[in-house]
Amino acid sequence: MCPKRVKEVDVVRAATISLVLVALAVVTPALAWDAAVTSPPCSIAREGQPAGASREPVAVWSQLPDLVSGSAYTSSIRLSDGYWAEAADDFEIAYPALIDGVEWWGALGPPEDLEYVIMTVYLNDATLGRSLPGALAYQETIHVFQGEEVTGTTGSDYRYTADLPVPFSASASTRYWATIQGVEQNGQWFWYESSSQGYWGEAAAIRSEFWGFPDWAPYSDLADGVVSFAFVLYADSTPVESTSWGSIKALFR
Repeated sequence: MCPKRVKEVDVVRAATISLVLVALAVVTPALAWDAAVTSPPCSIAREGQPAGASREPVAVWSQLPDLVSGSAYTSSIRLSDGYWAEAADDFEIAYPALIDGVEWWGALGPPEDLEYVIMTVYLNDATLGRSLPGALAYQETIHVFQGEEVTGTTGSDYRYTADLPVPFSASASTRYWATIQGVEQNGQWFWYESSSQGYWGEAAAIRSEFWGFPDWAPYSDLADGVVSFAFVLYADSTPVESTSWGSIKALFR
């Protein structure tokens, strides 16, 4: 098993590690990837707007990445051999909103290598004595997204933004679980963890038969320590003008 915060990729079906890291990510499933950066970007670029157009989205949920000392963890589908892993993290917003934009961070998945991205939202399931992803609430395949390389890191690290093809209608004060999976032909995509100051709710979860978890389980059962993922959810400003920023910020503590 590949421990958290190591550069080497865990080789499951080979005796030695001798290839360069980027090449390993193409041929061998791995759990975690590390990198460092000085300052993460945190703004979203909108598709389909004429030059000079102004549309200010509101961040209704925000967990920014730890790109200084954090790791990125597998949440990927590989079409060439059927490798499949899905990572999920919980979120909750203070008011009803149509979520129509998403921002996230990942590693070893340049935009040109990603065939598409799948975003899924699950309801919360607390029947096992702790919260885990439950019934499907929303799923969209994202073919149009923007990606830019994060400079100053030791690896191939990227920030992505996208408009959701169909908005997700989120209820107030309701725990959901979001998943983001990068789909590649031959490689593997990794989702960055959030800064520990941004952790909220339950630790992240994973589902992957390859890693021995056919059903949802805490990611800590696979990786060392608590894992939480970096993503920002956006909605139009109009529905939330009456909500104070104090209420919104209280969710991010």
